[in-house]
Amino acid sequence: MSTGYVCWRCGASLKSLAFPIRRYTECPACGEELHACRMCRHYDRALRHGCREERADPVLEPDRGNFCDWFRPRRGAFDDRGETRSAAARSELEKLFANDLAGDEPAAPEPGTKSADDDARQALEKLFGNKGDSSP
Repeated sequence: MSTGYVCWRCGASLKSLAFPIRRYTECPACGEELHACRMCRHYDRALRHGCREERADPVLEPDRGNFCDWFRPRRGAFDDRGETRSAAARSELEKLFANDLAGDEPAAPEPGTKSADDDARQALEKLFGNKGDSSP
C-alpha cells in the first residue's frame, strides 16, 4: 500500500513503512519528520498558507511534523528543484567572491598615488573637519 511514496526531503522510498503515517513517523533514510505539510497532497507552496485544504489551520513550518487532521500523504513528494536552485545560487556566489575566498587581496597602490580610500577620507575631512581640530 505504501508503494510510490517517497520522503519529501531526501526522496528515499517509504515502502518499508506502515501506513497511515503517524505524527512522529520519520524517514528511515534521513530521519526527517514525514507527517509534515511538504509530504501532504494538499500542500501548495504557491498559496499564502501553503495548503489547498480550506479547513486546515495555517502551519508556520511546513517542513516540520504537525498534528493536522487533513494530512494525506502524497506520492512523489520529493521536489529537488529548490535544492537545484540553491546549488546554482551558491555556485554564483562562489564565482562572485572567488578572490575573497581564495585569500587574494587587491594589489597595494603605487607609492605617491591616491587611492579611492584617500579620496573618501579627504571628502569626509572636508565635510566634518580634521580630527585634530579642536574648534567647534
